Amino acid sequence: MKISLYTMNDLKLVLAIIQLVEKECNLVNKLKVEKLGEIRSIIEEVFEDKVEDMKLARGKTWYKGVEMPYFHMSFMLESSGLYILDILPESITALTNENIISARYMLEKLVKTLVEKYIA
Repeated sequence: MKISLYTMNDLKLVLAIIQLVEKECNLVNKLKVEKLGEIRSIIEEVFEDKVEDMKLARGKTWYKGVEMPYFHMSFMLESSGLYILDILPESITALTNENIISARYMLEKLVKTLVEKYIA
Protein backbone atom coordinates (compact mmCIF):
# COMPACT_ATOMS: atom_id res chain seq x y z
CA MET A 1 0.00 0.00 0.00
CA LYS A 2 1.23 3.47 -0.87
CA ILE A 3 -0.45 6.54 0.64
CA SER A 4 -0.17 10.09 -0.76
CA LEU A 5 -1.60 12.87 1.41
CA TYR A 6 -2.46 16.47 0.60
CA THR A 7 -3.71 19.18 2.93
CA MET A 8 -5.41 22.47 2.24
CA ASN A 9 -4.26 24.92 4.90
CA ASP A 10 -7.19 27.31 4.68
CA LEU A 11 -9.56 24.35 5.09
CA LYS A 12 -9.21 21.68 7.71
CA LEU A 13 -9.33 18.93 5.13
CA VAL A 14 -6.94 16.17 4.14
CA LEU A 15 -7.16 14.32 0.82
CA ALA A 16 -5.55 10.88 0.80
CA ILE A 17 -4.98 8.69 -2.24
CA ILE A 18 -4.21 5.13 -1.24
CA GLN A 19 -2.81 2.87 -3.94
CA LEU A 20 -3.74 -0.76 -3.32
CA VAL A 21 -1.42 -3.59 -4.30
CA GLU A 22 -1.78 -7.33 -4.91
CA LYS A 23 -4.50 -8.91 -2.76
CA GLU A 24 -5.62 -5.50 -1.42
CA CYS A 25 -7.11 -4.80 -4.87
CA ASN A 26 -9.90 -7.29 -4.14
CA LEU A 27 -11.20 -5.25 -1.18
CA VAL A 28 -13.83 -3.47 -3.30
CA ASN A 29 -15.40 -6.82 -4.19
CA LYS A 30 -15.46 -8.12 -0.61
CA LEU A 31 -17.12 -5.19 1.16
CA LYS A 32 -20.91 -5.55 1.35
CA VAL A 33 -23.56 -2.96 2.23
CA GLU A 34 -25.37 -5.68 4.16
CA LYS A 35 -22.42 -5.86 6.58
CA LEU A 36 -23.02 -2.32 7.91
CA GLY A 37 -23.07 -3.44 11.55
CA GLU A 38 -19.90 -5.49 11.15
CA ILE A 39 -18.06 -2.68 9.33
CA ARG A 40 -19.26 -0.16 11.95
CA SER A 41 -17.79 -2.40 14.68
CA ILE A 42 -14.46 -2.54 12.85
CA ILE A 43 -14.39 1.26 12.55
CA GLU A 44 -15.20 1.69 16.25
CA GLU A 45 -12.42 -0.75 17.16
CA VAL A 46 -9.84 0.89 14.88
CA PHE A 47 -10.68 4.47 15.88
CA GLU A 48 -11.49 3.65 19.53
CA ASP A 49 -14.54 5.91 19.16
CA LYS A 50 -18.26 5.49 18.56
CA VAL A 51 -19.70 5.93 15.05
CA GLU A 52 -22.38 8.61 15.14
CA ASP A 53 -23.37 8.45 11.46
CA MET A 54 -22.47 5.99 8.70
CA LYS A 55 -23.28 5.46 5.04
CA LEU A 56 -22.35 2.57 2.74
CA ALA A 57 -23.13 2.26 -0.96
CA ARG A 58 -22.11 -0.15 -3.71
CA GLY A 59 -22.23 0.48 -7.41
CA LYS A 60 -20.19 1.00 -10.54
CA THR A 61 -18.06 3.89 -11.63
CA TRP A 62 -16.65 4.90 -14.96
CA TYR A 63 -13.08 6.21 -15.09
CA LYS A 64 -11.10 6.98 -18.28
CA GLY A 65 -13.30 4.71 -20.37
CA VAL A 66 -13.29 1.80 -17.94
CA GLU A 67 -16.29 0.64 -15.90
CA MET A 68 -15.38 -0.83 -12.54
CA PRO A 69 -16.90 -1.76 -9.16
CA TYR A 70 -17.16 0.96 -6.55
CA PHE A 71 -17.80 1.01 -2.80
CA HIS A 72 -18.54 4.19 -0.86
CA MET A 73 -18.08 4.44 2.90
CA SER A 74 -18.53 7.57 4.98
CA PHE A 75 -18.77 7.96 8.72
CA MET A 76 -18.67 10.55 11.46
CA LEU A 77 -17.29 9.71 14.86
CA GLU A 78 -18.60 11.05 18.17
CA SER A 79 -15.35 13.05 18.39
CA SER A 80 -16.49 14.84 15.17
CA GLY A 81 -13.93 13.10 12.97
CA LEU A 82 -15.38 12.77 9.47
CA TYR A 83 -14.10 10.23 6.92
CA ILE A 84 -15.30 9.76 3.33
CA LEU A 85 -13.80 6.85 1.37
CA ASP A 86 -14.37 5.89 -2.26
CA ILE A 87 -12.96 2.41 -2.79
CA LEU A 88 -12.02 1.21 -6.29
CA PRO A 89 -10.12 -1.93 -7.33
CA GLU A 90 -6.68 -0.30 -7.32
CA SER A 91 -7.11 2.73 -5.09
CA ILE A 92 -9.01 4.48 -2.33
CA THR A 93 -9.67 8.20 -2.29
CA ALA A 94 -10.35 9.52 1.19
CA LEU A 95 -11.26 12.89 2.64
CA THR A 96 -11.11 13.69 6.34
CA ASN A 97 -11.22 16.67 8.66
CA GLU A 98 -8.50 15.14 10.86
CA ASN A 99 -4.93 16.42 10.86
CA ILE A 100 -2.54 14.97 8.30
CA ILE A 101 -0.53 12.84 10.76
CA SER A 102 -3.62 11.29 12.34
CA ALA A 103 -5.20 10.81 8.90
CA ARG A 104 -2.26 8.79 7.62
CA TYR A 105 -2.09 6.56 10.69
CA MET A 106 -5.84 5.95 10.98
CA LEU A 107 -6.45 5.34 7.26
CA GLU A 108 -3.57 2.88 7.06
CA LYS A 109 -4.82 1.08 10.17
CA LEU A 110 -8.41 0.97 8.82
CA VAL A 111 -7.44 -0.37 5.39
CA LYS A 112 -5.11 -2.99 6.89
CA THR A 113 -7.86 -4.13 9.26
CA LEU A 114 -10.45 -4.37 6.47
CA VAL A 115 -8.01 -6.33 4.28
CA GLU A 116 -7.22 -8.73 7.15
CA LYS A 117 -10.91 -9.24 7.88
CA TYR A 118 -12.27 -9.63 4.36
CA ILE A 119 -9.36 -10.88 2.24
CA ALA A 120 -6.68 -12.63 4.34
